[in-house]
Amino acid sequence: MFCDICINAQVCNTFTIGCTILKKESVVKHTEGKGLNSHARAIEISKQSNCMDAAREVTLSKNKCAIVSALRNVYFAAVNDLSNSTVPKLHELCIEQAAISKVLEDKLLAKVEASKEFSIMIDESTDVSVHQNLLVYIRIVEEIGVRWEPRSYFLGVRQLASATADSIIREVLDLLTSKGLDVGDIIGISTDGAAVMVGSKSGVVTRLRDFSLSLLATHCIAHRLALGCGSVFFPKHMTAFESIQEVIEGVEKSRFKQVFATRWLSFEGSVHAVVRNYSSLISVFLEENSAKALSLYKPVSTYKFLFCAHFLSDVLKQLCFLSKMYQKSDLDFSQVNPLLSSTICCPSEPMLDSDGLYTFQFKGHTIRDRAQQRKEAVSSCEAFVDHTVSNLKERFSDGKDAKIMSAMCAVLNPSLDGQLSSDDVTTVGDYLSSCGIKDSACFAQELSSFNGYVKVQVNKNSESVNSVKDVAQLGLKLLDIFPVVGIMCKRFLTLAVSTVDCESGFSRQNLIKTCQRNRLKEKTLDNLFRISMDDQRENIDFDNVFKVWAGVKPRRILN
Repeated sequence: MFCDICINAQVCNTFTIGCTILKKESVVKHTEGKGLNSHARAIEISKQSNCMDAAREVTLSKNKCAIVSALRNVYFAAVNDLSNSTVPKLHELCIEQAAISKVLEDKLLAKVEASKEFSIMIDESTDVSVHQNLLVYIRIVEEIGVRWEPRSYFLGVRQLASATADSIIREVLDLLTSKGLDVGDIIGISTDGAAVMVGSKSGVVTRLRDFSLSLLATHCIAHRLALGCGSVFFPKHMTAFESIQEVIEGVEKSRFKQVFATRWLSFEGSVHAVVRNYSSLISVFLEENSAKALSLYKPVSTYKFLFCAHFLSDVLKQLCFLSKMYQKSDLDFSQVNPLLSSTICCPSEPMLDSDGLYTFQFKGHTIRDRAQQRKEAVSSCEAFVDHTVSNLKERFSDGKDAKIMSAMCAVLNPSLDGQLSSDDVTTVGDYLSSCGIKDSACFAQELSSFNGYVKVQVNKNSESVNSVKDVAQLGLKLLDIFPVVGIMCKRFLTLAVSTVDCESGFSRQNLIKTCQRNRLKEKTLDNLFRISMDDQRENIDFDNVFKVWAGVKPRRILN
């Protein structure tokens, strides 16, 4: 016979080595025995051990509460872009940033694994420390409720040794590998269109095609719009407005907006401010005694300037609206051309009055006028519109990849009344075949059946199916019935058409890495980026963060 209590207490008696006398008297003698190796002593040791375990649990619980509170403080500082030194003792807890970032990263990678295929958006910028940083965002399709929605997330930031294709492609591949992502799963990439990105011989996109044959590349539509309009505005047309800004600096500063060549269509705000505050502007020029103010008063107080300023204010509103639409993170390719066409088709002919006076009064100020000025004003506005439309059409002309995406839009168009275009079907079919999609040879037949189903749904409830995106949703819901069409729909939704998220990331970078925090290491910057860009701040699992933190290395506070 053996006694478990004595064995666990590690005492030495007959019942720990095994009692061979199987009688009741042996058990009674054992339980009533005295001494250091007795059963009573074993019971006492067992009670003390249980008390120690309970005390250890209480201590660990208290330590965990303290650590989780510290983790919350670190998270708050990172989200609000606060320097660690501004919060007492937070600089001693920098490792917690890594634990929080790891939990958020694991959550993202689980979503990417579920999506399988993804697109990336990349862009590079220089920070306050004059380091060139590469920002990488990832776009996937998530199942949210009963719909499949495209979502973009911050993937990582890497410091570039130089802004060359070799350096960029090396960092992109290394980043994807470190996250456990297969480069072959990339189906789309969006860049700013620089030669280093889209060069036909050794650009980043060209090199990525060696790893993913199905890769479709887009030149960021917001960048294209800014470039198409910028070549019309800069630099000659900005000179007058920049000069005005210098003169009124400190006088009407709150009313006027400065022009920034690096900010998309900031010209619209400046022109609108001049039109809105024209009377005050003229008054400032008249009251200012400087030679520069008086020299500006003469050209600004003419019919030509007044006419062109009002005309630009109207036209730029439309272009600014288009720019804002192109900066939406959930934009898909099917919306690009319709938005552009509706903007270009806006009325552009100015209306002239019949007043032929050489001078007239406008908001209490005398404006010089003559027939030649009116003719020149109309001519300038017409030239502006012609150049803008021409530039936009040139910038948005379809390349090889854009033709594939346009064909996808065409075959998923819910308003298509007649037969599907054979060219569009062939283009998409060839693309899916090049991707190695199983049964892609049956795409045309499968698409025809799916298109018939879409027509029935449109006739049945046109409000629920009124866009290309809605049709793609149907394709994903019926993936088991129309597998090839479903794959095409998922790829279409996953494709990125702009690098707007990267631009938002650069703004966040300037908030995180400031003059006071200009020595942040790449890993710390990456952690702070991920925490700061997290949009589900109410759902942070700090218990999981605690487990990650505790598992990094042995912690004295937990022992």
